[in-house]
Amino acid sequence: MTDSVLVVGGQGFFGRALVEDLLEHTEATIVVGSRRLRRSLNHPRLRWRIFDLVRPGFLEGYAAVVCCAGPYQGMPTTLVEAAAQASIPYIDLADARDFIVRARRIRSSAPMMIGLSAVPGITCLLAGRSEVGRIQAVRTFIAPGSRPPRGRSTLASLLSGIERWGAREIVQFPRPVGRRAVYRTIEVGDLDIVPELFEGASFEFKVGFDVDIFNRGLEALHWLRTRSLTPHPLRIQPFLEAVVRTLSFLGTGAGAVQVEVVGSKGRYVGSVVARERGYRIPSLLAAITVERILAGRLRETRLDRWLPNVHEELTARGVEFGKRTVIRTLGAGPTKRAQQPRGLRRPLASSARIG
Repeated sequence: MTDSVLVVGGQGFFGRALVEDLLEHTEATIVVGSRRLRRSLNHPRLRWRIFDLVRPGFLEGYAAVVCCAGPYQGMPTTLVEAAAQASIPYIDLADARDFIVRARRIRSSAPMMIGLSAVPGITCLLAGRSEVGRIQAVRTFIAPGSRPPRGRSTLASLLSGIERWGAREIVQFPRPVGRRAVYRTIEVGDLDIVPELFEGASFEFKVGFDVDIFNRGLEALHWLRTRSLTPHPLRIQPFLEAVVRTLSFLGTGAGAVQVEVVGSKGRYVGSVVARERGYRIPSLLAAITVERILAGRLRETRLDRWLPNVHEELTARGVEFGKRTVIRTLGAGPTKRAQQPRGLRRPLASSARIG
């Protein structure tokens, strides 16, 4: 098998993090596909290719194709189709519900790992380890750091769902992230995948930034937009990008994803935490998948089962996998609380009802 991997959007925010991981943890040649060649990285195993996402052409010769070219809202599935036609493994970081629904309809003889980001990838992976009986509700909270400032596609993804931004809630993440305000935001693929994998369980997703002025600013944009007092924020995105870049120095580089699960036998909390370079978290599962494909070790593609030794894989990348917390419910044996993750000495979410 060839040892070349095509990373479409490899010069973007998450794409670059993925490329750096693959260069560190594999021996593959990485071909970065982009509309424009900026050659922002320098490495002897890097290759560059002008790539049109709408007209991907033939993909034969690659061991895997990874799409990091967000935002995924409204994105065509042409790359997914081209990979399927060539029987090449396909991976992406999709979070948008509409794209994931369309991409999952495409059939391929090769593995297809759609949504290997914080949602639905990390969500389903941690929920699958909850051991709380029949899962009834899943909630995912993301706490990204603001250093370095997010890329254009990430901001565009958030702004596309500005009408939904709201339902502020305070969540306690593991240290060093700590308490963070989080908000309901874009519709994510978990709204379909979680009920499918976990027998009709409900799902909720929220995100919040370490610089609360960003959160409050999005609240203001939401208020203005829902009253038709301002054009859609995507029309003023360059201005908003400049604001984010200017204020990002107030934030940190730490980041975390926390997943809460309520089941028939108790409650589970799992977390993935990076004390530095937290921006890598959404790209980690895709990098691990490519590494396994290259080594011939990808045996499972269900998002809740495919990575049995997640702790080892994350630790090898300097990322912490938080110890679970299980609170037994009445009728499930003696009341018992397992040891909490370090830094979790308060309730792991606000008193808002789960489910």
